[in-house]
Formats: sequence, structure tokens, C-alpha cells
Amino acid sequence: MDRRIARISLSAALALTLVSAPFAAASDKAPKAKETPKAEAAKPEAQHQEMMAAMMKMAMPGPMHELLKPMVGAWKTTSRSWMAPGEPILSEGTCENTWIMGNRYMQSTHKGDFDGKPFEGMGLMGYDNQQKEFVSVWCDNMGTGLMMSDGTADASGKVFTLMSKMPDPATGKPMDLKMITKVIDENQHTMSMISMKDGKEHLDMEITYTRMK
Repeated sequence: MDRRIARISLSAALALTLVSAPFAAASDKAPKAKETPKAEAAKPEAQHQEMMAAMMKMAMPGPMHELLKPMVGAWKTTSRSWMAPGEPILSEGTCENTWIMGNRYMQSTHKGDFDGKPFEGMGLMGYDNQQKEFVSVWCDNMGTGLMMSDGTADASGKVFTLMSKMPDPATGKPMDLKMITKVIDENQHTMSMISMKDGKEHLDMEITYTRMK
């Protein structure tokens, strides 16, 4: 009798296990409870904060911007321009370089003469943290366009080479330009503008900047 009862109990336990197992498996696979509206609303806010933090980091001036510091100030300029073979055209003027927008850009204002005519020009130069290159834009009263340039500094941080394109005044075709700025010391720097014509480099202009004291 005891053995019979034991067999019945064992059969009942086995049947209970077989019946309850599918329910246990089903409960494991059941979809998780949905996040609360509050948690869902917090996600976009967190993503927004991360994006703003990344943008602020990219927007901060850094060591590369500091390389422009020796060129900030008031300068007397002496220019030599080679518009044709022979002796260069000599010009004099002034330049004021100032930091703007929290030392993110150096603004340049030029005044003087060119070939006996009044000359004025304006430029911006900075360092693009995202593109990891120096960038500049220039305009003056001898044209109606904007010249965009970008480039790098050498290992010393005192020689900047920026490249640009502009129409050749003689042919109207695109022409490559190279601008090389060399910081000699705190009181002097130079800028050379070189054009590429027929696969050869041609020095078009050289400006010497001497700090005004």
C-alpha cells in the first residue's frame, strides 16, 4: 500500500513539473515591462546634454589657436608685388590684428596703398577643431569675392601654409594659390603669396609686418 501511495505521489509530482515547465519558460520569454514615460522622456534630454557637451568641447580655443598669438597687435606693413616681370611694386600701410569671439578668431584690418591707389582689406583666421586645420577668409577693395584658405602649421608652430583657389585675372581660369606666413619673432612676421602657373610657382607678393611700438 505504501509503495502504491509513493508511486502516485511521484507521478503527481512529475506531472506537476511537466505542466508548470512551459509556463516557466513562457514567463522567461515574456516581454519586459515598458519603461515609464518619465524614463523615456529622460533619454532625449540625456542625448541633448551629450551633444551640447561635445559641441562645447569642439568650440573651445586651444593650443593651436595660441600659435596665432605672436601676430596679434598693430603692425606697419611693407609690400612687394610682382604683377609682371621686372621690379616689384612697393607699397606701405598698416595692419591691426585683434582677437574676437573669445580668442577663437584673429581679425585683420589692412589699410594702405597699392600702385598709388587706396587699399583696404579685411580677413579672419582661426583653427577649426573639427577639421583639424587652420582656416582663413579674405576680402579687399580690389575685388568682389571672398578668398577661402585652409592649411597647416609646421612642427615649430611658426610657419603656416594655407592653400586656396581663385580665378586667374588674365585668363579667368581657376588658379592655385599658396600663402606662407612665417613668424620670425614677437615683433616681425612675413606673408608670401605664391601662385601656380604652368606647373611652376610664382612669387606674386611678399608682405613684411613690423610691430608698431
